[in-house]
Amino acid sequence: MERLSAPLDEIEDIENKEEASNKSDNFSRVKNFLEDALNKTNKTGELLDKTGEGIKKLQSLASKYNKVAELCAMPTVPSFLLGK
Repeated sequence: MERLSAPLDEIEDIENKEEASNKSDNFSRVKNFLEDALNKTNKTGELLDKTGEGIKKLQSLASKYNKVAELCAMPTVPSFLLGK
């Protein structure tokens, strides 16, 4: 999770498509982490699955990510992983 702190901060501060294009690697990094965690294929996802906690928070974070990503025409986390 610590590796995502900086990319998440940068994504939150994006104000236009040009900035998003310049930071597209951050979108990819965050999207891949969220997908893997929601699919329970990384350590974070496995831990959340075992404890039964945090999946809703992770889905909420992914939803927030998607809102920014959609505005900037960047890849999004598939909606079926968001519990909707």
